Amino acid sequence: MDDAGSKDVVTVGAGRPAPGRGCLVKLGLTMREFDLPPIGDGVLIGRRAAIGPRGLYEAIDRMLPGAYELVAVEGHAVVEAVIVRSAKLRIVQKKTLVDLFLRHAEALMTESTIIRVDLECEVTVRMELET
Repeated sequence: MDDAGSKDVVTVGAGRPAPGRGCLVKLGLTMREFDLPPIGDGVLIGRRAAIGPRGLYEAIDRMLPGAYELVAVEGHAVVEAVIVRSAKLRIVQKKTLVDLFLRHAEALMTESTIIRVDLECEVTVRMELET
């Protein structure tokens, strides 16, 4: 098959060493299933992010209606809003969770950043029963 019809053809760009000409190319490849939506348990959206909170929330809500909640952040210098998985809000109060996200993510963020958050929750119940 000629190069035009093959999807396996890779052209090495100018200035890069071509494999087989005295150099060794090492590649690492990681694959995993694509999650929908690809935002985990939440995102923090900077005030000047490429997509605004309302637009991002609407896109997520089209994929999984009612699965996330949009929370506006008032008075924060960097973060405009947080989108959080509704199921997590049944475990942790909204204000507590948003404050936790802000406290740990704000050092990583600029106004144009969107940060993904994955949250692990564990509930332990202990009881004594009389027999």
